[in-house]
Amino acid sequence: MKSILFFIVFCLLASFVFANPLFLGKWGVSGDVKGKFCYPAACAVDSYGNVYVLDSGNNRIQKFSASGNFLLEWGVEGSENGNFTFPLGIAIDSQNHIYIADTQNARIQKFDTNGGFLAKWGERGSGPGELDNPQGVALDASGNVYVADSYNHRIQKFNANGEFVLQFGSEGTDNGQFQYPYAIIVDKNGNIYVSDTNNHRIQKFNANGAFISKWGGLGNGAGQMNMPYKLAFDRYNNLYLADCENNRIQRFSANGEFQLQFGGFGATDGKLYSVQGIGIGSSGRIYIADTGNDRIQHFTPTTITLQSFTVNHSYYQAKLSWTTTMEWNNTGFHVWRKNPGESDYTRVTTTLIPSQGTPSSGASYTWTDTHSGYYEETYLYKIEIIGYDDYRKLYGPAN
Repeated sequence: MKSILFFIVFCLLASFVFANPLFLGKWGVSGDVKGKFCYPAACAVDSYGNVYVLDSGNNRIQKFSASGNFLLEWGVEGSENGNFTFPLGIAIDSQNHIYIADTQNARIQKFDTNGGFLAKWGERGSGPGELDNPQGVALDASGNVYVADSYNHRIQKFNANGEFVLQFGSEGTDNGQFQYPYAIIVDKNGNIYVSDTNNHRIQKFNANGAFISKWGGLGNGAGQMNMPYKLAFDRYNNLYLADCENNRIQRFSANGEFQLQFGGFGATDGKLYSVQGIGIGSSGRIYIADTGNDRIQHFTPTTITLQSFTVNHSYYQAKLSWTTTMEWNNTGFHVWRKNPGESDYTRVTTTLIPSQGTPSSGASYTWTDTHSGYYEETYLYKIEIIGYDDYRKLYGPAN
C-alpha cells in the first residue's frame, strides 16, 4: 500500500492581542506641483478607495488612487467658490460628496468627487451658524454635518442643506467644554467624538451633544496625548487618533480603552513627524497625513494571530489544521502546496475558505487535500491570508 509521510513542524503561539499595523508604502515630498505637498493636514477615503489629501499649505485638494497614483487636483488660494485659505478639515459622505473646513475663510464647502463646487455655508462670527477658524468636519448616517468650530470652542451641527441645527460647548476645561477643538467624528451609533486639542483629551457625546465620557490627558504614555488632532474609525468601530506632538497614532475602543500605538519621531518608513491626519477606507487600509514630512504613508491592519498550523496524513489525503487567536484584516484563506521535486508552490484551493474569527476571538479550521499522487515523499503546505484591502501573507510551511 502506498503511504504518505508528513511531519508536523510548524507551531506558532500568539504573544499579543493587538498587533500594530504593517507599513505598505508612501508617496509625496515637499513641493507645489502635482503629487507633492506643503503641510498635508488631513486625508479621507471615498467608497472606491480613492484618497483625498488636504494639501493645506498649497490651498488645494489632491486626489489619488488607493496606491498613491495622482488623479486630479482642485483649489487655489482665495475666497471665491472652490478657493481655499489654509483648509484643515475634510469628510466624505455616503454619496462621495466631499466637505472641506475652509478654515481661514470661516466656512464649509461641498464638492463632488471631481472637485465640482456644490455648496457652501458659514461666515466669520460667533452666532449660531457662524464660524471662526473651523478645523474639523464630520457627517452622521443621516447626512447631518458637524463642525469643530475651533476658535469659538464649540461644536455646531447643520443639516444636509447647511442649515443650523444646534451647538454645544464653550471655552474651558470642564466636561463638555473645549480648548480649540481640532477634529470631530461620528460613530455608527450617532455618538460624537471630539479632539479637545489644547485640553489634550478626547470627549464623547451623544447625538444631542450631552457629555458621555472623556479620556486622555497631557503626556506621552499609552493613552495620554499631546495635541490630539484628527480621528478615524475602522470597520470594528475602533477609534484612531493622530497624536500630533507625540508623533504617533493611537488606537482606542469606542469607550476609550487604549489598544495600541505606532509611529514615533522620524522620517524613515513608518515614522512620523507632527502627524495630523488619518483616513481609513472601507477596506481597512490606513492612510496617514504625515504632516511634518510632507507625505502620505499607508498601512494595513495586521491580518491574524496564528496559534498553530499542522498537517497530518491519512491514506492518500493530507489534512491541514490551523487555529487563530484573533482575526483582524482577514476575509479568508487559500492553501498552497509544493510537490516533491518542484521549486514553486501552487494554489490548490479553488474557492476562498471564509474567515470565521473576529478581532477579539479566533477560530479553528480544517481543509483536506485529496490529491491522489502521494508517495513516501514530503509535501510542503502554506496557508495564505487575504485581507479586506487585498493584503496577502503566507504562513508556513508545514510538511
